[in-house]
Amino acid sequence: LKPIKCDCADIAVVDDEKIITTSIQKIMKNQGYACDSFSDGKYLYDKILQKISCNCEKKFYKLILLDIYMLDWSGIKTCDKINELVQRNRISKNLRVIIISAHKESDLDIPRYDFIKGFYQKPVNKRAVISILEDFYNCNDDNSWSFNLYFQLGEMEFKYIFQIDLQ
Repeated sequence: LKPIKCDCADIAVVDDEKIITTSIQKIMKNQGYACDSFSDGKYLYDKILQKISCNCEKKFYKLILLDIYMLDWSGIKTCDKINELVQRNRISKNLRVIIISAHKESDLDIPRYDFIKGFYQKPVNKRAVISILEDFYNCNDDNSWSFNLYFQLGEMEFKYIFQIDLQ
């Protein structure tokens, strides 16, 4: 069967703070991206299982922004469950998870799964979300990676785009 065109989101944000998910979702929408939001890792996992049985072109999430500390299912438990699906080839190995947390990365025990591609410390602002989107959508299928570097010098802002060949 040929996948059907759809309006499903291929990006998800998971955080138990509603203001975080709402803010990130609004930024993504303003940038032209559809984004599902969840207050807990269990809800994300349930949606992943639901999407697996779907026959649409966006069957899998490609990018997930995931809080590490949540009340019911933590980001760590969620990553463990996602890894089980990846290992059983139920979801794409090209999934990218970005961990978001109010804590410093060095203070966290983040799992070392291949699909975990980055970390952002809260608050995640508009520039951070746009940077995540640009970095994610600049990853190429030909084993090259483009990334953006932003910096400010006085009143002037600079943006450099780098491309690295990984072959």
